[in-house]
Order: sequence, then C-alpha cells, then structure tokens
Amino acid sequence: MDKIKWARKDSATGKGMNKGFCCFDGEYYFENESDLIQWLRSRNVDEYKELSDEFLLDEAYECEDYYFTEWDIQDSDYYYEEQEDGTLVEVVDNKYMCNSCHNLFSASKMDFDSDNESDLCENCN
Repeated sequence: MDKIKWARKDSATGKGMNKGFCCFDGEYYFENESDLIQWLRSRNVDEYKELSDEFLLDEAYECEDYYFTEWDIQDSDYYYEEQEDGTLVEVVDNKYMCNSCHNLFSASKMDFDSDNESDLCENCN
C-alpha cells in the first residue's frame, strides 16, 4: 500500500497538508484560517488583540507575514510521508530525517514497523 505524502506539516495540528497558509517564509504553516488567526494573535503584539479577524488578516498580509499557496510534492525538495500510525516523517531528497539527531539517512535503512521508533535512524534507534 502506498503511503500518503504531504507537502507540508500543519504547525497547529501536526497533520499533513498540500495547501494552506505559509508564514514568515516557511517558519510556520497552517491549513485553517482559524489557526492562522490564533497564531497571529499569540505573537504578543498588543495592538493585534483588539483588531477584528478581517483587519488582522489584512494587516498581516500587507506586512507579508503570510500568504496562501498550494504545494506540489514533485516540485519540492522535501515532503512528509504519513506512517500507518498517523505520524509524519520528513523526507528530504528521498532521504529521511531522523527526529533525534536530524541526520539524513536513506529510505532503505528505514524500519517502518509502527511498534518501533520509525522516525529514527539506525544510530538513534
């Protein structure tokens, strides 16, 4: 069975996404506008707390804090592969990124057994 692939990982929910809001040139991603608004309000900018949602979104967009886009996995240097247990593993240039040491390792070294730490390389596993 083919694994589900996602272009980005939602910063609020941790779920995969192929379209949504990109904030600060890729520091944060949100699929839902409500999560984007919550994040904008949480940035400790006092004047944002009193603004309407619509005004807040317009101001942040004008300041280039975010934009909406769709991603194509074929055009990306990395993507996320959804495992059987629902977790996402980052794949960079067809290599996996270890969640512990952040080193890249080839897919052939990956153990996809959901009972194991499937997001760790051989050295960290």
